[in-house]
Amino acid sequence: MALKKAQQKLNLPEHTLITECPTRWGSRQKMIERVLEQQRSISDVISADKKSRHLIPTWQDLEVLESVNQAFHRLQDFTDALSGESYVSVSYVKPVLHLMKTSVLAEKEEDSDLTKLIKKKILEYLITKYENPATQKLERSSAEPEAQTNDPPNRPLKKAKKSLGSFFKAAPIPTSSFRHLSQAEDPLAWWKYLCIPASSSPSERLFSTSGNIVTCQHTCLKPWRVNMLVFLTKNLP
Repeated sequence: MALKKAQQKLNLPEHTLITECPTRWGSRQKMIERVLEQQRSISDVISADKKSRHLIPTWQDLEVLESVNQAFHRLQDFTDALSGESYVSVSYVKPVLHLMKTSVLAEKEEDSDLTKLIKKKILEYLITKYENPATQKLERSSAEPEAQTNDPPNRPLKKAKKSLGSFFKAAPIPTSSFRHLSQAEDPLAWWKYLCIPASSSPSERLFSTSGNIVTCQHTCLKPWRVNMLVFLTKNLP
């Protein structure tokens, strides 16, 4: 209630604060972004209590948060897209790494020293993680459907998540970056990679679905019924 009053007084969006969740990728960046958005209302609420005034973020605190947010903000769209289930994702790993190096995590003149350091460390980690020769053979798929919404026409459209293809339209990858399939190679050996998801997100979502079904109130469900309910939940529109 106090935060809402401060937001109204300062003419800020009436958004709630976000808490980081270890199992939700990107929750830390979203938490930091929301704190930066609401830092005036947060300071206003904290300053009303003498015992809590020492918790008001200093300009140094805000500078660190802005640097971290600057480094991680664009990564969020990429990870959301790589975690998709309705299109091929594993064949985009190599092109995405290329974009990370040349665009997303490239140092910019306006970046703070901390932002540059974070970007550098992320790139070093990614290069080490994906230096396996097998990863380098993964190619970009020739087509990928754009993200769509199924909202009825009378409702306001939700903001659609960016698809992987949209990133490459904005920053095309040179064709020299790809290995082309030669006539001597088995096409099935090449296409078999396309059924592999780039992340464990689909299986993690399946575990979450199961957890939402087998609750404390439904512990006596038979295994076959749980399987059926999970299947229906994941496959019905």
